Amino acid sequence: MLLFAPPLAKISLMFGPPEYFLLAIFGLTIIATISEQAIFKGLIAGMFGLLVSTIGMDPLLGIPRFTMGITNLIDGVQLVPAMIGLFSLPEVFELIRSYVKNDTENLVNTRDFRKIKVGFPSLSHIKKHALIYLKSSVIGTYVGMLPGAGGSIASFMAYNEAKRSSKHPELFGTGISEGIAASESANNAMAGGALIPMLTLGVPGDSVAAIMMGALMIHGLQPGNALFTSNADIVYTFIIALYLANILMLLFGTFCAPYFSVVTNTPRHILAATVMVLTVIGSFSLRGNVFDVYVMITFGILGYIMKTHGFSPIPTVLGIILGPIAEKGLNGTLAISYGDNIILFMLMRPISLVLILLIVFSVGVPVYHRIKNTKKEMAKS
Repeated sequence: MLLFAPPLAKISLMFGPPEYFLLAIFGLTIIATISEQAIFKGLIAGMFGLLVSTIGMDPLLGIPRFTMGITNLIDGVQLVPAMIGLFSLPEVFELIRSYVKNDTENLVNTRDFRKIKVGFPSLSHIKKHALIYLKSSVIGTYVGMLPGAGGSIASFMAYNEAKRSSKHPELFGTGISEGIAASESANNAMAGGALIPMLTLGVPGDSVAAIMMGALMIHGLQPGNALFTSNADIVYTFIIALYLANILMLLFGTFCAPYFSVVTNTPRHILAATVMVLTVIGSFSLRGNVFDVYVMITFGILGYIMKTHGFSPIPTVLGIILGPIAEKGLNGTLAISYGDNIILFMLMRPISLVLILLIVFSVGVPVYHRIKNTKKEMAKS
C-alpha cells in the first residue's frame, strides 16, 4: 500500500465526471459478480442499493426525492444504521431461530482449551513453507487491489496455485499445512491491497474497506486524490495501523486463538440479546435520532429476507455508498457533453474506455464461466 497508493492517487487527478461514474459502476458490478456464486442475485442486490441511495434531496434540483413525506429522510438513508441492519440483525434473527428450534446449548469447558499447545511455528516449518507464503502474499495483495474481489477470491487463487505447484496435490482438501498456509497468507495480504483502491479511487476493495470508507465519509473525508493532499496524515495513519495490526494479529492469533473460540459457544439467547442491544445503541448514538433505529430494524428485516433467499448484503451496501458518486458523475457527464451521444463521449476518453472494458470484463467473465459450467453439468447428466 505504501508503494502503490501514491501513484494511483496521482492518476486519479486525471479523472473527470465520466471516469467517476464508470468507476462507481465498475466497483458495483465487480463486487456483485465475483463475491457470490449467484451472479444475477448479486446484481439485483446492488441495484437495490442504488435505488436506496437516491432517497433524499436531489443534488441537481434541490427538491426532496422518494421521501414519502418523511422529513427524516431528506438527508437520505444513513449508511451506518443501514449497514448495522444488513449485517448484524440477520445474524441475531438466525440466533433466535436456532434457539427456538433447539433449546439445548453446547456450553464450552474452557479447561479443554488450555490443553492446546500454542506458540510460534518452528523455523523448519517456516523454511518449508517460505515460498508458499511469498507467492500467496503477492497474489493476495494484487487481488486485494482489484475493487470488490475480496479475501475469498484471493484465498481460492492462492490455494489453487499451491495445489498446482505441489508435489502432493492429492492431499489438498485433507487439511494439509501447505493449503492452509497458502489460503491464510493470501487472505491476510489482501487486507492491505483492498485499502489501495478505497483510499485512492474511492472504490472499496472488499466489504471491510466499504465499511471503512463509510466511516471516512461520515467524518467528512472523501477518499480520492484530495485525501492525499488535504488529509495526508489520515492516509499514513492507515498504513501505520496496518503494520501494527499485523503484529497484533500475530500475537493474538498465536496465543489467544483457543480462547476466542469460546465466544462462538456463548448461549444463543444471551448472545442474541447482547448483539441486539448493541445494534440499537450503535444506531441511536450516530445522531441521537430514534428514526435511525427504525432504519436499522427495517434494513435488518430486509437483510434477513435477503439472506434466506441467497442475496448478499455486500452489493447493497456498495450500491448505497457508490450511488451518490455515480449520480454526481453522470450529472457532470451529461452537463459537459450537453447530453449529446454520451456513450460516444465516454469512448473518446482513454481512461473511460478502459473502465468500460473492465466493466464488460467483470460482468462477462463470470457469466461465461457459469454458462460453461452449466453445459458441462448437462453433458455429464
